[in-house]
Amino acid sequence: ETGHLCPTFSMDGNPTEIQYVPNKVVYWEFIKNKTTKDILTASFWVKQYGLDLDALEAYICLPYNVIRDTKIQSLQFKILNLTYPCNMKLKQWRVKLTEICSDCQECDNLIHHFWGCQEIKQFWRTLSNWWITMCDKCPILVEQHILLGYPKGGCHFINLNYIIMCAKWYIYRTKYLRRVDLTVGVSYDADLKEVRRVLEDIISKEERVLKDPEHLVAVGELADNSVNFVVRLWVNSGDYWGVTFDMNETIKTRMDEAGIGIPYPQRDIHLYQHNVE
Repeated sequence: ETGHLCPTFSMDGNPTEIQYVPNKVVYWEFIKNKTTKDILTASFWVKQYGLDLDALEAYICLPYNVIRDTKIQSLQFKILNLTYPCNMKLKQWRVKLTEICSDCQECDNLIHHFWGCQEIKQFWRTLSNWWITMCDKCPILVEQHILLGYPKGGCHFINLNYIIMCAKWYIYRTKYLRRVDLTVGVSYDADLKEVRRVLEDIISKEERVLKDPEHLVAVGELADNSVNFVVRLWVNSGDYWGVTFDMNETIKTRMDEAGIGIPYPQRDIHLYQHNVE
């Protein structure tokens, strides 16, 4: 009978059973071996910014060197491979009918999406000006810095690239997704568990509400006349107003059906009579 064969991993040239190798060692060994062969669109970036392959390899490893969030690493990987779902790419994939940017009516290709759009440019100018107030040795951010990253050896290399990548994640989340914020006030006599159940049921039946990011239902405030529930939902940008209007109507209807009162502002007025002699 043969024993269990555990895969081995090379540490400093010596094979070691992988069960004894820390996860971070495996992770960094994997990153260290990444090359331009892993990027199918290397020729595009070499031509776009006049890079040599060594410089491009540094950009490939950059997200793994400055940030641990795998969602943001994945975002940068899609950018490098030109598979990020901008409108132009979505039209090529037959997901959308138009490649036009919803903000400025120009073609929404990758570079436009993260740099060329006027609203996005203003965002980067604001961020760049803020960063310069923190360190006057840092240059103004340009297109190449945004798409690929700030070159190694520059001032505050790690910190600045971390900020750039988080900013791109912010653009990604706000360009396509919007958060619907609702406040639902109920009577102090209402059963809060029943209110939460009704709200959760309404959300589960609304197909336009996204599963990721997750929604939130919570008691936000004990106000003067009501207990206020906070309801936060994520939807695609195009569904924002439709979901907002429909949710308000559905919540009122379902609360009425469940016998849950939605109070209105009220005041108790006490009148005192004084006899004037």
